Amino acid sequence: MGSNEKIYLLENDEAYRDAFCKAADARGLKVESRDLGEKAPKDAAIEVRAKKEYGLALVDRRAKCDEDQGDVSGLTFAEELHNKGDGTYAVLVTAQHIEVEEAFDMLRNNTLGGVVSKCEVCVHVLLSCVDHFLRFGVFPNGIARFVWLGDPPSELADRRKNFNSHSWRILRDKYLKLQDEVEIGELELVLRALISPCATQVKLKIHGQQGQGGTLLLRAKLTNVDTPMSEDLAIKLGKRQVVKDEMLRYDRFVGPLPDGAGAQLRLRAETAHLAAIAYSCVGEDSVLGLS
Repeated sequence: MGSNEKIYLLENDEAYRDAFCKAADARGLKVESRDLGEKAPKDAAIEVRAKKEYGLALVDRRAKCDEDQGDVSGLTFAEELHNKGDGTYAVLVTAQHIEVEEAFDMLRNNTLGGVVSKCEVCVHVLLSCVDHFLRFGVFPNGIARFVWLGDPPSELADRRKNFNSHSWRILRDKYLKLQDEVEIGELELVLRALISPCATQVKLKIHGQQGQGGTLLLRAKLTNVDTPMSEDLAIKLGKRQVVKDEMLRYDRFVGPLPDGAGAQLRLRAETAHLAAIAYSCVGEDSVLGLS
């Protein structure tokens, strides 16, 4: 990540540019927004890179024309700009699921810093991902859809079992009891920071509440574009220091054990106030016993 925290937004939708810049300004983020106009994508990317002003570029995949399915100008711009030695990371933004899939090879080959689906991530969550990148140097998953595994409590989902803002609010207020400490967007952010950037769906089920420490145990089934098989995990989510203490206990007492002797701690993530860890699911007792 570059030392400059200025953001470059390449987007041909003026309304989206305005909404993003207004919300970014409210967070104190510096943004320069442009459309591509008549410039060739590679030439425009070279111009931006030469300025050496930007830590992150958010790039509309169809940078010239949203109606043109064959428009890959944003893809070309992002590939030319990303990680070419000046510290600028490029993240592709698209409204089409099929175009998300096109970008996975670029993610794997490190010719792209991340992918965001407008279908799954609103402007405010996108800005939370930007904040996270500027703080930790890693861009969270911007494409996964969160749904409930099995039948969730009725107050937590719509008819299709999709998460919505109300779902995150209920999790924060009723299950974590952190309504006075954490914005609801941070719950979604810490899970997006935890999972692979190529995970396309996360099915969650509330497994239990752990004591009075402000943590929650979730069972998760992840669908990842890299493999046809889903991945089963147990996710501990909650107050940052409480979860980080569990990480330390794991590293001290469980980490040195032979493989197969306990639940394997697979993933870790933290935000300003929260942290999350994911264990392989090898039995409930091995997960619950760490607290």
